[in-house]
Amino acid sequence: MFFYTYSRANMFNRTTDLYSILCYVEGDTSKAPLRKKCSKSTGAVHYSLDYDIILSLGLTEFKAYIAWQENVSNIL
Repeated sequence: MFFYTYSRANMFNRTTDLYSILCYVEGDTSKAPLRKKCSKSTGAVHYSLDYDIILSLGLTEFKAYIAWQENVSNIL
């Protein structure tokens, strides 16, 4: 996944030359839980993975994490 930075003050101008790549995040999600989904119209089965990318910006370092939830129950 690529993250981009914006280099101009005019935020309404959407030309691609105003953006540069900040970083590229790659990680192992093989142990993350997949959700099985079935299409109502075609009956096709596919799997999805819900995850978040967490960027931690420090004074001298930059870290990226991939996070997901598993085995979570809602207690009200």
